[in-house]
Amino acid sequence: MSDVIPIFSTAASLKQGGIFTVEKAGSLAKSGHKRGPVSLCDLAKEEGFKRLYLVDDRMVNMPTAFKNLKDVGCDLIFGLKLVVCERMADKNEASLKTESKVIVWMAGDGGEDYRALIKLATVAAQEGFYYVPRIDWDGLNRLWHKDFLLALPFYSSFLAQNTLTFATIVPRLPAVPICLREIGQEVATDQLINPAIDGYLAANPGTEQRVKSIYYARREDAKRFQLWRAALGRKSWDKPNDSMTSREFCLTAWKELA
Repeated sequence: MSDVIPIFSTAASLKQGGIFTVEKAGSLAKSGHKRGPVSLCDLAKEEGFKRLYLVDDRMVNMPTAFKNLKDVGCDLIFGLKLVVCERMADKNEASLKTESKVIVWMAGDGGEDYRALIKLATVAAQEGFYYVPRIDWDGLNRLWHKDFLLALPFYSSFLAQNTLTFATIVPRLPAVPICLREIGQEVATDQLINPAIDGYLAANPGTEQRVKSIYYARREDAKRFQLWRAALGRKSWDKPNDSMTSREFCLTAWKELA
């Protein structure tokens, strides 16, 4: 199998996520419906996954995903995607220009790291909320746990923001980052972000991991995915003003990399 890790996302992340659910494997068939949302648990069972990487910007699906995936013999590797700003106390338009995202992975046994991630998410939601939950760099460092791993998402990290929006975000990272490099997505901005990753890794400590974000199961599901994003963004289907219009954010495309 390819060394490119598939990273899934569910509908819990709304416009920032995919269109998967975490329902029990076989739930759709038992319901009697011929069509419906695809569960990651069905995919894990069908594909024989022993572990599944899930990144969401909310933790609401994490406990259910952990249990239902375990039922089909699959371990969950969960990461929380967080918006990080310069000062979360600054709730104004200027602070929006300092925002970028990180992924905080749970790398422990699901005990202390889970409780620490809940605390981090709670602070972001209760103290840092401005349109979306946010944490600042000082808060991220203060609440960092030894069983966390830090990853920089390809399309929304400070590297991408500084490259694509001419921002001047200077991060204060709590750990050596894993730079996630998206493979085979056929998005125009990829050719701008890839050199930014190369430059960062040449000048700073860090590692690289090739990944493929999976938002839907098959290429024919791309239209459903775009309809979902258009509805959430109050845009029309034929003019979504959306850079994520590639049909390659699917499990089928990842399997073809093997």
